[in-house]
Amino acid sequence: MIASSGDALTTLVIVGATGDLSKRKLLPALFNLWCKGRLPANLSIVGFSRSDLSDDAFRELMWTGSREFGELAAQRQEWDSFASHLSYVRGDLGSLEDVRRLGDRLEATERGMTTAANRLYYLSVAPDLYERAVTNFGAQGLAAEDGGWRRIVF
Repeated sequence: MIASSGDALTTLVIVGATGDLSKRKLLPALFNLWCKGRLPANLSIVGFSRSDLSDDAFRELMWTGSREFGELAAQRQEWDSFASHLSYVRGDLGSLEDVRRLGDRLEATERGMTTAANRLYYLSVAPDLYERAVTNFGAQGLAAEDGGWRRIVF
């Protein structure tokens, strides 16, 4: 379970969200946990990748993966409840402008919370992109712990 304190929002950012790992493993596993009641209701999942998708197109892509590769017989009603927590930002880790847009989306998602939001960045990208991700997240202030905690998972 992703630990959350009180009513704090926890935002899980999946970098490389449209890749094979996300589609085959990460999102089906998160959906499985959701169905079993093991994720907090105040969880937001933001995908970040280079594919040109809308939020709805991203949700459908992940629905397909969850049906195909997930352990549970995916039910559309349960998926729709889970998918309401999913959003997507198109961008490239190498572009400071794209990383800034990700930050703008995170701020919009977290705006209005009564407590500071926590963020977990999951890097589902090639290892040679880790340094670039950390550098650009730092340059845009996305890793700063101004209130909630920040973690980057490799």
